[in-house]
Amino acid sequence: MTTTRSTLLALALAVLSLGLAGSALAQEDGSAYDVRFESVTDNCSGKGYSLDRARLVIATDGDETVLRTGDKLPDMKLKRRRGGKIKAEADVNAATGRRRVKASGRIERGQLELLIIAEIYDAEGAPTCSQSWNVTGTQAKR
Repeated sequence: MTTTRSTLLALALAVLSLGLAGSALAQEDGSAYDVRFESVTDNCSGKGYSLDRARLVIATDGDETVLRTGDKLPDMKLKRRRGGKIKAEADVNAATGRRRVKASGRIERGQLELLIIAEIYDAEGAPTCSQSWNVTGTQAKR
């Protein structure tokens, strides 16, 4: 009888902790962050992105979670890691060439820190330039 109670108690605690972890992840979906972009590298001379400030939003789009910056950058497919770490990536093909954007960083206690790298390729697939930014911001007030 004691073993059964211990097992049930352990199972209940495990279910509760999974529920709390799931609600913490779900809470961040739809979260918005007011961010500032600080240029690290840029050899695009007018061909790339012009970024200063934006609102980043973590949104659910069907089965995927995406990182959106409005019209600043393409929507990036977001993957969550342990400890608040995130990675996101977008690959956009157009007649004029391809643009690949990657983001890596963390979200912790309402603070967002990312490194975003954009690579721009010509129509033949040859790399033409790249840009990178340190991105920092805080969770926006609703």
